[in-house]
Amino acid sequence: MLSTKVFAKAFSLLFWMSLTTDAIAQPAVITASRYSFPVQNFVGYSRYFGWQDASKKQFNDGIDILASKGSYVHAWSRGTIKDISYNPQCGWRMTITYLDWSTDYCGIGGGVTVDVGQDVQAGDVVAKLDDQSTNGKAVLHWSLRYKGNLVNPYEVIRMMQLSRK
Repeated sequence: MLSTKVFAKAFSLLFWMSLTTDAIAQPAVITASRYSFPVQNFVGYSRYFGWQDASKKQFNDGIDILASKGSYVHAWSRGTIKDISYNPQCGWRMTITYLDWSTDYCGIGGGVTVDVGQDVQAGDVVAKLDDQSTNGKAVLHWSLRYKGNLVNPYEVIRMMQLSRK
């Protein structure tokens, strides 16, 4: 797991990288439009990142985001669809990679709208939420890694909000 200081540096670097198709990134102006909240019709959170109980037996490697059933799942940043698979515990699972970052979405019950190898931009629809539900709401599990280390997605959301100010 990354420390907050290392995370802030890594995320700042990502903000300053050009999001062109060039392999060598050039400095770019920070714009909030280059990042997107991963779900449409956000309702709240059902589980946060980290240990879920005092006994440290249950660790959540991401956050669980509640949304209205039928909401679309968006790519949070530019990237390439690396993997799409079915997990009986959470439905369809998808991995998107960009530079040193990878993001996993799990709980996609309404179908995937992209293919492995496809390039996506921030905000592109990649799936639809449907079957997986908590109290009548759809749930998307969102986890992030930077250079293979887990990153708290809530910190990414906080940085996205700060960049809009």
